[in-house]
Amino acid sequence: MVRTIFLAAMLAATSARGQILVPADSRPHQPIVARLNNPIPEGAQVQGGWVLPTAVSLPAGGGAIHIWAPPGRHLISYRGIWVKTRPLTIEGVVVQVLEGFGFVDESTAFVVTQGTPPDPPVPPTPPPPDVTQLGVFVIEDGAARSGLPYGQVQAMTLPDIRQLATQFRLVDKDNPAEPIQAMAKLATSFPYLILFDLPTRKIVWQGAVPKSAAEMRTLLKNHQPKATPARAEARWMGNPSTCEVGICP
Repeated sequence: MVRTIFLAAMLAATSARGQILVPADSRPHQPIVARLNNPIPEGAQVQGGWVLPTAVSLPAGGGAIHIWAPPGRHLISYRGIWVKTRPLTIEGVVVQVLEGFGFVDESTAFVVTQGTPPDPPVPPTPPPPDVTQLGVFVIEDGAARSGLPYGQVQAMTLPDIRQLATQFRLVDKDNPAEPIQAMAKLATSFPYLILFDLPTRKIVWQGAVPKSAAEMRTLLKNHQPKATPARAEARWMGNPSTCEVGICP
């Protein structure tokens, strides 16, 4: 018959103290790894655990723990006992001989800096609204044109640029026509550019006239309709001639 009994060999008993390894300072919103660095013999049975009341933690095995903690100073501890035995057979009886034991009672502190919260994700830039017929409306201060950069004047006047729109209107801010005055109220400076969809009158872009003809071409090409229709017929309150100084309805 084989029986298992437990024999304490006190002369062979040893004890050991350990150490908690954890970064002294950590940034906020980052996982922290703490590890118990203790000379516990391989195969020893351990009873104990981590003590961390001010943070959220998750054991990771191998004497490690993952920590998520708010900014501030935190105290982390590990308390337990380990026992190491080996089997010894004496006349058919299996005896567990105590090789060693130890107590672990370690504490240390770490700090999570205040830092700044992470930037919120940048929302994707929405695509420009669909344009079926591109309308361009430029409001200028005619008296100040001579003081504008040459490239900006070209952006408003070159024929090839004007042909990139189904309808291109260049008007003076002092034109008394009511529709022009309504559009002029949108301007924050002069010359001011408004791009819109002709059929719906929906504004798709507005801002200062680009400082060069190349920038103006790029801007208008980025708002081209999928299929360029024929230029809209000029109509302005029943008088086609006045369409040249305003947005044709």
